[in-house]
Amino acid sequence: MPFFFISFTCLRYVLVFDDRWVNYVKKWTVCRGMDVINMKMFKEKLRYLKNSAESCRSIPSDFTGKSHHMYCLKGLIKSISEPVVTKVSPYGKSYISGSWGKQAQRDGVDQPDTYWVLSLLNSNIWGTPSAFTHIRGLHAVQEQRDFTLAPSQTHTNAVEGPSAVLYGDALFYHCYRSADICRYDLKTNNVKRVTLPGTGVGFNNKFPYCYYDCRANSDVDVEVDETGLWAIYATVGNHGNLVVSRLVWDDRAESLNVSQTWETRVFKKAVTSAFMVCGVMYVFYAFDTATGREDNTLALPLEKVVKGVASVSYNPVDKQIYMYNDGYLMAYQASF
Repeated sequence: MPFFFISFTCLRYVLVFDDRWVNYVKKWTVCRGMDVINMKMFKEKLRYLKNSAESCRSIPSDFTGKSHHMYCLKGLIKSISEPVVTKVSPYGKSYISGSWGKQAQRDGVDQPDTYWVLSLLNSNIWGTPSAFTHIRGLHAVQEQRDFTLAPSQTHTNAVEGPSAVLYGDALFYHCYRSADICRYDLKTNNVKRVTLPGTGVGFNNKFPYCYYDCRANSDVDVEVDETGLWAIYATVGNHGNLVVSRLVWDDRAESLNVSQTWETRVFKKAVTSAFMVCGVMYVFYAFDTATGREDNTLALPLEKVVKGVASVSYNPVDKQIYMYNDGYLMAYQASF
C-alpha cells in the first residue's frame, strides 16, 4: 500500500543520509508526523471502502426510483417550508422531550391517517405513546388510544430517549439501557428487538446529541424514509462519529434485523439531530448510503418556537418533517 511505502522511504532516508543525532531526532519526528497522517489517510480509505461495499450489498432493486421511490429521483431536499403545524403537546409544554408524527406506512389508501405523540415523562426514559385517528383528533385530544410499552420505566422493553417512529402497525424505538431497537406491535402488544452492530454502541448518555445542550438519552435515533427503517447512533469503534444502520422487519419470521451499516465522519455530540430521506442522512451535511458520498454544502433552516430540539423525523407519506420542539409539535413541508 502507498501509505506504508511512504513511511518506509522516510525512515530509510533518516538512517542512511544523516549521521548527526540532533538532525536524526528532528527528521524522525517529521517522519512520525507523516506516519500519523498516512495512517489517518489509510483509515479514511478503509472507511470509504467499507461504506462502498455496504452500499453495493443487498440494496433493493427498486431503490433508484420505482413506484413509491419516485421522489428519490429528484435528488436532495431543496428547501423546507415554514411550519405548517404548530401545536402544544397534548401533555403540555412541561414535557420538553419526546417525538411525534404521522404513521409512516399504511396497509392501504382506505386506511385513515394515524397521528401519534410520545412525550417522555421522566428523564427522557419513560413515556406512553398516544395514537389519534386524524389530525383533528390530535388537535382536540379526542379519539385517543394509549399504549403501555412496558410495566415500568426500568423494564427492558421501556423506551429510552426521545426518538421513535410509527411504521405500519408498530412503534419502533430505542430499548432501555441497551444497544437494541425495539418493535412494539400495536395490535398484539408483542415486542421484538435487534442489537445494533458496532464496537461499543453508545447508550445511557455515551453519545447523545449535544450541539446546543446535550439531550439526555438521545444516543440512538430511529428514523424512516421511502426505503424503510433506519437507526442513527455512534460507536466507540467509530470514535463517537455517526453510524447509520438499515433495519428490516421480516413478517414471515417475525424478526427485526440489521441488513447494512455505514460509518460517517460526523461527531455525534456536535449534532443537534438527524433524519433520513431517500436513503440520505441529513445533519449539517448529507450522507448518501447509496453512493457513500457526502455533501456539506446544504443549508436547510428549520424555524422553531423555542431553542431545544428533542427529535426530528421525516415522513415518506406526506413528505413532511416532524419536530418535537421542547413541548411544541412542529411540522414542515419538504420540497425536492
